[in-house]
Amino acid sequence: MNDLVVLTDQQRFEPLETMRNERLIAILTYQSKGKWRVAKALVSDLAAERIMLACMTPDGGRPQPVNIQPGQSVGLSFKLPCGKCVMETRVVALQPAATGEGGGRIVVEMPDGIEVIQRRSYFRVNVPPSLRVDVVLWRRSGKSGPHAEPSRYCHGQLVDISAGGAQVALQADVESEGNEEAEPGVWRVASAPPGRDNGISAPGLHNGQFIEMRFTPLPYEPPMLLAAQIRNIWPSADGSKLYLGLQLVGLEATAEGHQLLARLVNVVEQYHRMNESGPIRQQSDEPGRSVAETPVMASVVGS
Repeated sequence: MNDLVVLTDQQRFEPLETMRNERLIAILTYQSKGKWRVAKALVSDLAAERIMLACMTPDGGRPQPVNIQPGQSVGLSFKLPCGKCVMETRVVALQPAATGEGGGRIVVEMPDGIEVIQRRSYFRVNVPPSLRVDVVLWRRSGKSGPHAEPSRYCHGQLVDISAGGAQVALQADVESEGNEEAEPGVWRVASAPPGRDNGISAPGLHNGQFIEMRFTPLPYEPPMLLAAQIRNIWPSADGSKLYLGLQLVGLEATAEGHQLLARLVNVVEQYHRMNESGPIRQQSDEPGRSVAETPVMASVVGS
């Protein structure tokens, strides 16, 4: 089986029926006010041309509003034993919850095709020792365009990557106001006082934040521009670096995102072949710690 297979025609219904019958959680990805958002849903009904999604309420919490509109393109993904299914679709109708406090049902079009990506593409692989992959990270304002130049950014190095996430190492650097040696507009990553954010702070960066990242995974290739959410921040054992665990978002929601996802799958496979150390590390696509560094502590935020 190839790392990426597209299901069309009658084949599309099989994974969707499995998701409905087994009540598997689907991740809905959409844009609101220029930023990527995610929500959890269940398939409540299937028809020849429609999928009805029931928005999930967090355990012990209030229903969360999903700010989307009819006609809007959204991404949908869910996991099966064979791999991860991703699709791009469009909102047909909204059925608000009876309480009017969020949640409710979302009707989307049956997609033309469903991409099934093998699980091994979501196992993280280290960047080969022969490569140095520099990364630029920044926050994109909801008012800026998709290719707007960032006003503040920071530099790092890619440690590992998968089709679902990445790990980036930043040089720890104490930030001081009025530091004339600091490059204008550059985020300086600093250690926070004990007791704050588990002892770790990155000015301008924090757990749960949505950011953008740009890097060139292989020589002589064009750079990749991806949206991601910070899921973890933790220091190296010697305190010289800070690691960011990133979850990639938005790849399911557009045709361009699907192309990037196919390219990521290829990068993961090429990194795996270049690493002579053996098999892909058997870890989930949840960004986590590096095997090369033993962190002092980590802070994790759920989706």
